[in-house]
Amino acid sequence: MKKIFLVKLTLLISISIQAQEHLSERIALENNSELALENWDTKYQAWSNIFFKDKDNGNSFYLYNPNESESTKGFLIDTSSKNISPDKKFLIVQRIEPGELYNRGKTQETENLSCDILRTVDGCVLLSRDINFCSGSWQKNEWHTENGTTLNPKLETPSPNEIITKIKPIKDSKNKGEAIKEIIYMGIGSYLACHPARNNIQSLNDIGFYIAESGYYNFALEIYRKIESISPERTVLKLNIADSLWSIGKLEDAKKYYKSYKDSMILKNSSKKIPERVNRRLISNI
Repeated sequence: MKKIFLVKLTLLISISIQAQEHLSERIALENNSELALENWDTKYQAWSNIFFKDKDNGNSFYLYNPNESESTKGFLIDTSSKNISPDKKFLIVQRIEPGELYNRGKTQETENLSCDILRTVDGCVLLSRDINFCSGSWQKNEWHTENGTTLNPKLETPSPNEIITKIKPIKDSKNKGEAIKEIIYMGIGSYLACHPARNNIQSLNDIGFYIAESGYYNFALEIYRKIESISPERTVLKLNIADSLWSIGKLEDAKKYYKSYKDSMILKNSSKKIPERVNRRLISNI
């Protein structure tokens, strides 16, 4: 079952009223970045897409969308200026994840609520807590909750190496992929704003492989494409991209990557290590 993420940000109390009259809204953030809110959902009284855009460097991505190639969504419900820190660097985000609970043959709608802190300069979701943490106020760029807890905006989202350590004990490939998607709930764009691909090429490639092995090929391709933009000649990456493209039916594109992979292996005098499927798929009729 695909997951849907709902997000409650709070900037202008009238936004839910305005949303019914407009197709989109814009929220200005720090360093010439913004959130674009699109597709109002009347059932949840919320936005169905939240898009982070950095106008200076062109870095843009959907927030709370684990796989931009599929129809999972993020929602923004309503807002208040108190949720932006005094230095404009952080934003409190209320995330609501609806789901279904099966009990005695009946389906019941459920909601899982969380409280996140977004770094406004690049769209990195730094951390997540229980929804009760969203009730509070900013004091000297620290978030003070109504129950007396102080929340310091610091990076807690696990690094790629930490993700691999966490999922290592999981034997079932499908469960392993699900575990990774749970950790990267904020979406690939936001995750890589927290942990840049350039500094984590090998571990991200491994994560992409585990994701693909669990059947989430489009999600894996998002990771592979980020690595490819930095290290396009990486031989094993070519094979991984080819396999995922083949699995989603993009056979002609896959063949190009299989050919490039095979050529690279031959140049390395490693032709004997080329998997049999590569040659078989290269000569197959499409």
